[in-house]
Amino acid sequence: MSLLSIWINASLFAICFAAVFSPRVKDGVVVKIGLCLAGCGFFAIAASGGMCHEEAQLAVSCGAAVVASGVALRVLRSHRIGRAAPHRRASDWVALDEGGGGKEAS
Repeated sequence: MSLLSIWINASLFAICFAAVFSPRVKDGVVVKIGLCLAGCGFFAIAASGGMCHEEAQLAVSCGAAVVASGVALRVLRSHRIGRAAPHRRASDWVALDEGGGGKEAS
């Protein structure tokens, strides 16, 4: 395979790696497992010089399926509850270091 394929797989691995370890990405355990599987598959393809092995392709495919099922479970659960993203406290809307706009104790 070409050098472009190696760079694409390496960048997809980096995106999966960043999504797993980023605190901004709000996903569950199932989605993180899928991202880890897909990332391992992308890494295996990039590390082998672009020679796609069946195991690496299987890891990418299984990772994509696990991510899709995790997202589907999250969407179904949120629709069953009746709200997409519950915000119960004022601190859910702002970063914790900005404060929640609550009353100050004097």
